[in-house]
Amino acid sequence: MAYCTQSDVLGQIQMSSLIQLTDDDNTGELNTSVLNTVIAAADDQINAAIANIYQVPANPIAPPITSWSLTITCYMLYRRRLVPDEKNNFTENYRSVMDMLNKVNNGTYHLNLTQLRDFSQVAFTGQGTIYGVQGSNMPANSM
Repeated sequence: MAYCTQSDVLGQIQMSSLIQLTDDDNTGELNTSVLNTVIAAADDQINAAIANIYQVPANPIAPPITSWSLTITCYMLYRRRLVPDEKNNFTENYRSVMDMLNKVNNGTYHLNLTQLRDFSQVAFTGQGTIYGVQGSNMPANSM
């Protein structure tokens, strides 16, 4: 089950633009296969960011996940047509979503989902140095 749908995307991008963004064969029609591939790629980005703490795919879908998937999808649709970030209307929101996903991944933002494990069990707390990992129990010369 995808985190966002074609109708969600149509709430952000007009059909005529969506056709241009997906119609690789110049048929003048929406290529739903391309759209679904982009949605799946967006969902994969989300899943990769949350999988160390939450079961993926998220079920039920926590409220921000649909919005995040939609933003990433819209951003990626324009990027696949090589629209530069400064002309992509979704760049700023995409960067905010990626920041939020990083916060989920490092345990500073929590989703309303059942956690697979406590973040403290998977967090890396050591600080790397040229001699090894500071704060770990492993001697630097055993690396």
